[in-house]
Amino acid sequence: MTTHIDTFTAFVADQMDGAQVPPHNSKELNRLSEAVTAIQKGGDHDLQIMALRVMNAVIDRVRSGIGAEQTLRTFLTGGENA
Repeated sequence: MTTHIDTFTAFVADQMDGAQVPPHNSKELNRLSEAVTAIQKGGDHDLQIMALRVMNAVIDRVRSGIGAEQTLRTFLTGGENA
């Protein structure tokens, strides 16, 4: 089940990074579909693991965005704290 959760979480992270949705009938889309089906058939424990991993992916992207914004502000203000 972990592989399916990893596949789904990677897809969510890629989408947050602006990746394209895999083309129809591609290996990537088929793998994602299989992962979603397996996760849906899994138990509550699997759904909790998936939810935590997706939340971590979101938190990582938000932290990255905040860090980039702070770096840009510092650069634009000539090194002063903004």
